[in-house]
Amino acid sequence: MKKRGAALIAALLTTMMWGSIDFDNQYNLSDEHQIRQVDLSGPSKISDISEPVTFVGVERGRSMVADTPIGIYTLAGFIPSQTIQSEFTQPRQDLVMLLIDDMIGMWDARITIEEIPGLEIRTAVPPSGYLVQGDEKALEQVALLPVVAASHAVPTGLLVHPSIESTQDLIEVEILGWNTLEDGRSDDSMPLGIGNLDTLDQMGFMDSGIVDNGRRWGSIDYESIASVLENPAVAWIAPMPQLVPSNDEVRDHTESEDVESWFSTTLDGSGQRIAVGDSGIDHDHGDFGSRIVSRTSVTPGDSSTADGSGHGTHVACTAVGSGYRSSGQYAGVAPEAEIVFQAMEDDDSGSLYSYGIDTMLSQAYNNGARFHTNSWGSGSGYNTYTTSAEDADDRISTWDQYWTYEGMSVFFSAGNEGSSGISPPATAKNVIAVGAHQNRYGGSPDAMYPYSSQGPTDDGRIKPDVIAPGMYVRSCEAQESGGSNDLGQWYEESSGTSMATPAAAGASILIREYLMEIAQRPAPQASLIKAMLILGAEDVGTPNIPNNVEGWGRIDLSNSLIPESDVGIFVDDRHRLKSGEIDEYSFEVTRAGEPLKVVLAWSDYPGSTSSSDQLRNDLDLEVISPGGTSTYLGNVFSQGHSVTGGQADSVNNVEAVLVESAGLGVWTVRVSDVYHAGARQYQPYSIALRGVNVNDLT
Repeated sequence: MKKRGAALIAALLTTMMWGSIDFDNQYNLSDEHQIRQVDLSGPSKISDISEPVTFVGVERGRSMVADTPIGIYTLAGFIPSQTIQSEFTQPRQDLVMLLIDDMIGMWDARITIEEIPGLEIRTAVPPSGYLVQGDEKALEQVALLPVVAASHAVPTGLLVHPSIESTQDLIEVEILGWNTLEDGRSDDSMPLGIGNLDTLDQMGFMDSGIVDNGRRWGSIDYESIASVLENPAVAWIAPMPQLVPSNDEVRDHTESEDVESWFSTTLDGSGQRIAVGDSGIDHDHGDFGSRIVSRTSVTPGDSSTADGSGHGTHVACTAVGSGYRSSGQYAGVAPEAEIVFQAMEDDDSGSLYSYGIDTMLSQAYNNGARFHTNSWGSGSGYNTYTTSAEDADDRISTWDQYWTYEGMSVFFSAGNEGSSGISPPATAKNVIAVGAHQNRYGGSPDAMYPYSSQGPTDDGRIKPDVIAPGMYVRSCEAQESGGSNDLGQWYEESSGTSMATPAAAGASILIREYLMEIAQRPAPQASLIKAMLILGAEDVGTPNIPNNVEGWGRIDLSNSLIPESDVGIFVDDRHRLKSGEIDEYSFEVTRAGEPLKVVLAWSDYPGSTSSSDQLRNDLDLEVISPGGTSTYLGNVFSQGHSVTGGQADSVNNVEAVLVESAGLGVWTVRVSDVYHAGARQYQPYSIALRGVNVNDLT
């Protein structure tokens, strides 16, 4: 964190009209800059939570079925929920679906199953299924285990995207290998080593290209798909992904009034590094200075990082531009952060392509980036959990093991599809999916950008997670793009969740900088960054959070970082739970009648296209009032605040409690691991609490 002038530096989101960090009363039609000076250099208002008390428990009960996108497995067998094309009804000889006895915890069953050699659990299929791969002997042995209630054949139709139909001739497809525990996708069914993607050419797969480990692009005729699906190395076949930027390029903003708001803070992103995956970057624009530490193309067959569309330059500048070409007027959110840029634009077609998201994230993490922002998504399959979502969840959950890694916060734009749904991979559990609100003119900032994509996901999860300014955003113009020159040679205006996403990422950079430099916390985990964004988020319009338009609300860093004098914030991202365990914290509220907010977030083990429900490890949040008179469950809300009663959330990997008027006395916060089907023994989590006159008693 660098000191400038009177220890105050310019401009959180001057390009965004974000105004002051809390956004309040900063939106009118004046041409004057409105400056609110807040020194965030200390002392820290964020405290560590003391050690919780840990209890041993058991996983909750569950139905003895396995729910897949094509049907449900019961003790009696498989019941299709849709018509499966005859070519894909044949069973895969190396796969079975196991149903686990409902008296046995999923983790305990996993341990027993994994003792059999020649066998690998490929994914859990909630609530009681495991999709298992192995040789004939191993599959026979596992079916006889006492923990297994039933073993059923798996049709190849479970491994093919439903949009692939017999009416198609030659089809451009992506073929994926299985995901491994820590190393991403493999070519040869690791660790079993049966089958290999290198043999696909012998099965009718044409123009095969090795895009990445465990990933092939090419074309195939419909009749050959069935034989390809018999290869044990093949985990999924789908149409080639079509990626689109999440900006709204058809609307003309040149008539907008030149209204700017300013915020001054000592936080500037210095010491932090963000990766941007987008079209390209105008690296010598001037607003990036010497802070671009790496720029590479991740587009197969294209080595250029130029920005023909201008999208990537605008996005990167929104997050970390210095405002050099505008004397600071159009500075980004974290203007001293360093940049790792990954160019995705094919210069010939102008389309976006990339190696797998797992490779993009891994390259960035290994290059020191602890944030990754992506203002693009799939042009189809809205609200679905795709293999890209799975790969993002895999990397994020791996790096949120605080005892080994430093965490990476990954952001995706929700999309501009309105009620049509969230654009994958923003549907991933562990990413921060960002919607957009207005940031100019009437209604700002409490009005949504009208095209911001809405959830929920297909399995009912809340998306987007938060919203940020995304309308009439002023940021850098790439000189090679031949842009509109809305604001002169160096800057232009654009709208969409493409613009909101780097704003949210930039805000998160400031959170991490604050936690590390002021609160003196080492390597904050991605789940803690998400929890703190949600902790400070403000409901937009009629109180009704959480919802599938704004998620948990509009980002408000003032609430997240600089509470009023008698407000306390406590955080923890250094604890983990095993199957059935319970952590319990105690806090004393010393002045009654004010809000108490608690947010629990965890980076869950990746889901799968083979299951209908994507949560793998289910943690429950309970907040209990003094004397045990009232119990509030996570995500049981009415009119924007928590109410008693209801059912525990078994869908989301974010849970929150907001008590509108907390009573005097000792409150209990309880985190329970009630379902543990993921492949790792421990599930780390983060918790953030905010309240008036709250003392940590643990």
